[in-house]
Amino acid sequence: MQRKDVSWRVWEIPSLSSLQCTSYLGGDKMEDTITIDGVKHKVGDKECGECWTDYPTKCDCGGLIHAEFGDENYDCDYWLYTKCDKCGEPE
Repeated sequence: MQRKDVSWRVWEIPSLSSLQCTSYLGGDKMEDTITIDGVKHKVGDKECGECWTDYPTKCDCGGLIHAEFGDENYDCDYWLYTKCDKCGEPE
């Protein structure tokens, strides 16, 4: 039985900072969005067209709180789903 020689190659791995904005599957930059109740909101967009009236607002963490209509009851009281685009917490 013959022994096969095995050679090892060292591959350079890109740093994480170079991976933050690039998708290696398609080579395009990934869009920064958050999803609230199935609707995508653009991170950092102070005039988000998907947000409920008077949103987004500033969060204590420095991000923006985006809002999506939740539901309303028979008394016409409604609630919103909210989420910060930085820390992920609701309002």
